[in-house]
Amino acid sequence: MYLECSGGSQGDTAGLVSVPVDLSGVSNPQLDFYYHMYGSNMGNLYVGMNSGSGWTYIDTLIGQQQNSGTDTFRLRTVPLSGATGVTRIKFIGERGSSFESDMSIDDVMITNGGSTNPGCATPTNFAQVASSCTSVDLDWTGTGNGSLLEYGPAGFTLGTGMTAFGTQPFTVAGLNPNTAYDFWVADTCGLTSDTSGFAGPLTLTTPNQPTPNITFSWIQSSTTLTEAMVDFDASSILGATGYYWNFGNGASDSNAVAMATYLQNGTYSVLLRVFNDCGSSDTIFDVTIGGISLLEQDLGNRIEVFPNPTNGQFRVLLESNRKRDFEFELIDMQGRRIRQQSVQNVQGKQEVLFDLTEFAQGVYLLRISSEGAHTLRSIQRN
Repeated sequence: MYLECSGGSQGDTAGLVSVPVDLSGVSNPQLDFYYHMYGSNMGNLYVGMNSGSGWTYIDTLIGQQQNSGTDTFRLRTVPLSGATGVTRIKFIGERGSSFESDMSIDDVMITNGGSTNPGCATPTNFAQVASSCTSVDLDWTGTGNGSLLEYGPAGFTLGTGMTAFGTQPFTVAGLNPNTAYDFWVADTCGLTSDTSGFAGPLTLTTPNQPTPNITFSWIQSSTTLTEAMVDFDASSILGATGYYWNFGNGASDSNAVAMATYLQNGTYSVLLRVFNDCGSSDTIFDVTIGGISLLEQDLGNRIEVFPNPTNGQFRVLLESNRKRDFEFELIDMQGRRIRQQSVQNVQGKQEVLFDLTEFAQGVYLLRISSEGAHTLRSIQRN
């Protein structure tokens, strides 16, 4: 059926009334019809129902519905709530402001719950239970004998989407983040040849959050005269699906736990990028390397740290056969300097007290410098 708008004026209407349909004994009457409404000056389509008590409007489509003239017809499902006995349906097309408001309807049908099989009712209570960036959990009320799901981008036409078969609740996976989808469900009622009408559309948009919450640790695990080895660990990040490390020394890695080799002392900027279903998060932090060279090895052999692990306070025992000045820097695992102090004119043995009581439990680095030489000690705060 087609409404031609080449003539007439804005607000003019044309109507189409169905033959009387006896709905006595139909428990869940439902109107299904397909429609096409494309045009920059599209008018409106009204649907009315009369079960003997006068006409009442039960549905309205306002303005343009399709995105182009070549788009397919869309299915519209309207519950006929309150319909009893002999009922008629009326479609009223209202002209828009110009001839670009032609509209069409097709395949008009009244069924029991939308089903051509009266014994198989359309599912009810179709709803979202949970969602992630790439999946949704759906639930509905049906027979429990299996249901047919169809889904696709919002506005897709039934019969052209992806399909799945299962029982409720059901998880639809493989979706894209931050994307709108329509979902439909029909009950098979345990039958082999027919299904109920479809319930829907249930329109949902997948989220694009949360991206990973980055937590990590690193420690200079070994030092020789020519190189230092550093262990990096991001395995505690929940829901991560991928990793990328750039160690600032020309090397990279794609594992949650990685090791890097540094050939020179200094401070390096390290990039950690972590991926999950929703996207990725980045962090850049500094790693300070010390202890490489004969002079630093000699300095390290004259230093003791105790107790380690510590519940808060620890001491550093220095030993020097001549007067030397020492600088101390405490660094957390994000590369931030949290404390700095110094001692002068150390000769013989001398102890220096440090207090980590105010800081959180974890691993800290103590960088000790003297006369251009450096060494690192790892401190475990319990």
